[in-house]
Amino acid sequence: MADVTVDVAIIGAGLAGLIAAQKLSQAGKCVLVLEARERVGGRTYASAMAGSARAVDWGAEWVLPDFHANMMGLIERYGLELESERASVEWRAPGFSVVASYDELRRSHAGFDYGLTALQAWFERPASGDETRLSVQALLEALIQDSVSRALVELALFPLLGADMAEVAAKALREEIRFHGGNVDLTFSPEARRLFGGFGGLAEKIAQELPAGILRLNTPVRAIRQAGETVTITGDGVSVMAGRVLLAVPVAVLHQIEMSPVIAGIGREASARMNAGQVVKLWARAQGAAPVTSLQTAPPLRFVYSWERDGELLVCAQALVRDVEGQDPAALFAAALPGVKILSASAQNWLADPYARGSWMAAALGAYPPACFAEVFGRVRVIGGDVAAEWAGWMEGAVLSAGQAVREILA
Repeated sequence: MADVTVDVAIIGAGLAGLIAAQKLSQAGKCVLVLEARERVGGRTYASAMAGSARAVDWGAEWVLPDFHANMMGLIERYGLELESERASVEWRAPGFSVVASYDELRRSHAGFDYGLTALQAWFERPASGDETRLSVQALLEALIQDSVSRALVELALFPLLGADMAEVAAKALREEIRFHGGNVDLTFSPEARRLFGGFGGLAEKIAQELPAGILRLNTPVRAIRQAGETVTITGDGVSVMAGRVLLAVPVAVLHQIEMSPVIAGIGREASARMNAGQVVKLWARAQGAAPVTSLQTAPPLRFVYSWERDGELLVCAQALVRDVEGQDPAALFAAALPGVKILSASAQNWLADPYARGSWMAAALGAYPPACFAEVFGRVRVIGGDVAAEWAGWMEGAVLSAGQAVREILA
């Protein structure tokens, strides 16, 4: 087993880990990044579908130009190209279907407008009681009596939270609205862009700039032990002694690393259930004309969006694991989009990924608040989009979290 001594060891080469490694190495620190996978990026992952030369995002996909200054800075720095947002939207709730933009639906459907107004009023009131123990479903049932109107609001919420509304805490929704300037309309319908070629390409560009030898792939970390001013990290084939450690891994897998002393709250049960995000992302290569560019509908597929470029029609869908597990992705797309020929389809189940155990962060009902881990535990700090104080669950949050940790180390 090779022994290495560094100033800072970073566990995980997702976006937060890579940004931290880049900034610390530029500041003259001796850094080592240990990544369990054979690739960088973590849940920021892009690859091409069978039969297509174009890479698509299987994980994080959206950036909000009006809010995500750090991500926009990275996109500009690396000369990357953003694509347009979705345009026409079809809403399918039980007993209701309409093609309308978010704004058009709000103007034309009094119940939808009422529900959003009630949600805005709820946000503007001080929190009453423990909102980590109030589910979003219970909140919406209290605010919106009409079932169709409530279903439409839930459809609009799904792409944002990526969870069963009965399992995600109302506190998570309050935080999302806060991130969007306290405005419900901007929360539900912001200007959103995706990156041509996928955000996995951004992670790869950052990794390519790191000094030679500081990134080790295929190296899962098994244990972290603190003793005085030294932290010893034991991984597959390597033992590292570091002055500081940045744990840049999803909160749902923190318990898989043996820690001494134990970080309070990171038990197997608590860690595994912190994140209610349980989205499967599905992609299809298709032929024909999609009737709309976005479909927000009831299960099994809950959010479907498509676009054409260079004569190729690509369709993405988001669904809860339990709704699609064991089913053929092509058949699911065919059922949701009759008249469109599905040429090939695949799915990425982040819940089954041993180094993720969930999709983007949506704080689970009654769970230990993930942001509580965004502090220093001795010489170890947890970073990443899951624990970011701002924009948790977004790539912007990962970048902000990494930047904060770097400033603390360099201070």
